[in-house]
Amino acid sequence: MKAAILDDEPHNGQLLAHLLGQFFPEITEVQQFTDSVEAVEALRTNPPDLLFLDIEMPQLNGFDVLNRLLPMRFRVIFVTAYDKYAVRAFRYSALDYLLKPIDVEEFQKAVRKALTQAPMQDTQLDMARTIQLSDAVPDRLAISSQDGLQMIDTNEIVHCESESNYTKIYLRNNQKILVSRTLKDLEELLDNEQFFRLHHSHLVNLRSVRRYLRGEGGEVVLENGANVPVARSKKEEFLRRFARI
Repeated sequence: MKAAILDDEPHNGQLLAHLLGQFFPEITEVQQFTDSVEAVEALRTNPPDLLFLDIEMPQLNGFDVLNRLLPMRFRVIFVTAYDKYAVRAFRYSALDYLLKPIDVEEFQKAVRKALTQAPMQDTQLDMARTIQLSDAVPDRLAISSQDGLQMIDTNEIVHCESESNYTKIYLRNNQKILVSRTLKDLEELLDNEQFFRLHHSHLVNLRSVRRYLRGEGGEVVLENGANVPVARSKKEEFLRRFARI
């Protein structure tokens, strides 16, 4: 297997190359790049089996690089200091998403996954390319919590509640997840036909609303039994949207 590493900070690429040499002798060739434009030219003519890719870089960011290498006939593991790109990364059929500083065990798990997966077939490539070029709202979210990254089916979300710079996500299985993202971040990611900001502190899945109780703004009763207030300024729009669900 051949691997390539693109990170504008040389010491990060050197660390990844060192870990590959230490734990994975079956990866016999490792290319290292710090310049994203040069990397694109080189990878077009000599594509790897596995690419470790940073996201925030000068000239071309990680997503720009992938767009210039379509159709992708290699696996991608993103390696970045920021969790905010996780959703977009998985829309690019990323094999994994590692946060800096690198956890060696997580690194080994991600590479083992690449070594054991079958090569991408043409049908998978077509599907991946469709996902990459689509502007559709993802039906899964990659959520970073205290326990790591977790994939969530958006249909399983009942509602989200703001807690300052954090958000508590309530799922249909009664699980609660505290994430280090604002409610506004989640509102931008979720389908605005299905999810509605009833109140400055609450974003609800309209399909989970079971009753509307009248009042100045009123409140809704959700399928998990929670009562969520409706801001007076949101009442008319909510009733209009709720009638369409």
